[in-house]
Amino acid sequence: MDIELKIQANAYDFLEILNKKIQNMHFEKKEEWLNFCSYLKNKYPIILEEYYKEKDYVNPYVLIDVLSKKLTENDAIIPGSSGVCSEITMQSFKIKKGQRVYNNEGFGSMGFGLPASIAGAIALNRRTVCITGDGGIQMNIQELETLRRLNLNLKCFVLDNNGYGSIVNTQNNYFNGNYVGSNEESGLTLPSMEKLANAYDLKFYELKTNDDLIKKIDEILEYNGPVICNVKIPQTFTTMPRTKSKVENDKIITLPMEDLWPYLNREEFNKIMEF
Repeated sequence: MDIELKIQANAYDFLEILNKKIQNMHFEKKEEWLNFCSYLKNKYPIILEEYYKEKDYVNPYVLIDVLSKKLTENDAIIPGSSGVCSEITMQSFKIKKGQRVYNNEGFGSMGFGLPASIAGAIALNRRTVCITGDGGIQMNIQELETLRRLNLNLKCFVLDNNGYGSIVNTQNNYFNGNYVGSNEESGLTLPSMEKLANAYDLKFYELKTNDDLIKKIDEILEYNGPVICNVKIPQTFTTMPRTKSKVENDKIITLPMEDLWPYLNREEFNKIMEF
């Protein structure tokens, strides 16, 4: 057995022993802590009712919420690993027992979503949903031909914010809207997803509003074969809650992980932190 296999075996043994130890441990405040977590979850929900009322575009939180309700325990969900497509999926998708969710969040590599979803669909042999961005999908656009050739049961939802939304938000927040290589205004243009889907002979849908989403989602998910679905979202859409930095005295200051934006008033925040 080489050193890598020894390390892997030891890790398995360690986790097995640790799980047994934890099961036998008594946590005095376990119930109190779980109740407190449930209280926070109910008081500060991720999916807000107002998101469903928006009429001019698809709210990404609504997309993920609808997919959470529609997908079954036999499905796989593989988001891209950077930007809104990754953040909102991992933040708000409600996983059912038996579902599989794979992501590469720690690396944040654009282009992960499409090839990873193809690999997942092949390996798992189940319906697979990819959530990716209109910028990220360009990094491995050639894999649309792989998707067509293998005729996989893969539904690819492309969040269309007309560029690199996360970079646009960063340049807005910290650089006074001086855009560089992030949108059409600053020299970045992206091709039509409809024309690309047609070029690769793939079924195409477009969702422009929440109403479109509600009306078409069943047809998209039940289509017999691969699908490219372009989802129109605002260019400056922001994930929340989220960690956020602020500029003070020409320095970028990042607040601690527990102090998320949109910020609670200090009295409420301090009260929660006293638990």
